[in-house]
Amino acid sequence: MAYRIYTESNMADTWRDPNEILTGELGYKHSLEDAKSLAMDYIKDNFYHTNTQIEERRDGTFAATDFRSYGETIIIEPITIS
Repeated sequence: MAYRIYTESNMADTWRDPNEILTGELGYKHSLEDAKSLAMDYIKDNFYHTNTQIEERRDGTFAATDFRSYGETIIIEPITIS
């Protein structure tokens, strides 16, 4: 098992505008600990709310969202390497 770490941001100006989702690839890690460490470093360096915590989602991914205008969500997604 490996983990993909990436960000998503919606750059639409208002909720009435069509979504404009931008994705940024941060990397891949072989352990969840390493993936969370990379994500926490990113949060510390790039989020406005630097105390944002990573939480597990129902779908098995982990994520943290910086709630602000044009805020980002960082996502840790388990992947299978074949």
